Amino acid sequence: MNYQIHGYDKDSKWISDIQRINDKSWPKFMQGENVMRSYWGFLLSSFHKYQHVLAIDDLIVAVVNSAPFKLGADIYKLHENGIYWGLKQISHNYYNEVEPDTLMALQIVVNPDFQGKKISYECLNLLKSLAYEQGFDKVVIPIRPSLKHLYPLMDMTEYIGLKDKDGFPYDPWLRVHMKAGGKIVKQCRGISIQASVSEWEEWTGLHFGFSGEYVVPGALKPVYVDLHKNLVTYSQDNVWVAHFVK
Repeated sequence: MNYQIHGYDKDSKWISDIQRINDKSWPKFMQGENVMRSYWGFLLSSFHKYQHVLAIDDLIVAVVNSAPFKLGADIYKLHENGIYWGLKQISHNYYNEVEPDTLMALQIVVNPDFQGKKISYECLNLLKSLAYEQGFDKVVIPIRPSLKHLYPLMDMTEYIGLKDKDGFPYDPWLRVHMKAGGKIVKQCRGISIQASVSEWEEWTGLHFGFSGEYVVPGALKPVYVDLHKNLVTYSQDNVWVAHFVK
């Protein structure tokens, strides 16, 4: 597939199209995630050379967001707090002028119209090339397994252990990483969302008539509804994956 790679920042012509692709790619309740959103302006302005789109003419094929930080040689120092920890490290290193040695992928989104065409591999190649150009020796990614939402009651550790007939991970996104030379490091925490009952009902189209756990389409595990507090809480688990750059 012939495509071009373009960098972008907060004032780029690509921003509105990127938002539309994100809206098509993620469950609607992801609009309630606030921590990553609070960092996004900083990332686009301070690390714009790490933000890219893959495009065919003016049509976005994929979006790849990343930023550098210092991890050191031991990938097992990747923290259990996952992407939120990573964002804090990126920010702390930047403002304290700490020399980075690792590239962290923050988001890889393939336009749904181009899924199934091995674009994910091209995104990983872009990240590895970018890391190599900057003199980094690895790329780390706190990934959200793509089919875990179909198994919301299964423990993440058990889900990660599921294999296909060839011995690769059952999950397609994990499988891409392993076939691309990645290494599963450890399980970690992902994003968390807290919002009112009415907001969650709007996002999901469900009615929450009692307090307790609910399985929500698109969620990796059940949400917890507290009618007394008018609060719905969701958190998800991710998986740290590392790719070494040669």
